[in-house]
Amino acid sequence: HLSLSRGQELGCRTTHCNLEVVQRSTLVFLATKPHVLPGVLEEIRPAVGTHHIVVSLVAGVTIQTLQRVRKVPAGNILASAPSDKNLEAWRGAAKMLLETGEHPAKLRADVCTPGGTTIHALHQLEKGALRATVMSAVEAATNRAWDMAKD
Repeated sequence: HLSLSRGQELGCRTTHCNLEVVQRSTLVFLATKPHVLPGVLEEIRPAVGTHHIVVSLVAGVTIQTLQRVRKVPAGNILASAPSDKNLEAWRGAAKMLLETGEHPAKLRADVCTPGGTTIHALHQLEKGALRATVMSAVEAATNRAWDMAKD
């Protein structure tokens, strides 16, 4: 997560106030956990107008939900999940692991919202024995490398 001080170091204006962000912007990105969004929407409701473009990266949120914020035209609201968002998530996770030195299981626990999209995805990966498959693939590659070194 980019802290406010890190944002300031990069030359960004920072604030803890969502309302202030909306008042000073025309393009608004909503990137919260789904259970946090209702409070954020309530907070920014007075400032959102027809001149705003609202982009949601929140899992499970529809355009209809966002239109309830104010009378924002449907054309000004985008509910999206960019295809490169997954790659960014992997990059961010790897960066977090390297910077914090925490065990991957702790990172997983920190980012998984109970009943959310991430925990459901992890459940499917575990059902499909992803961990065992990856371990087998690494072992096979290592064995082949040893065999090739002998030749």
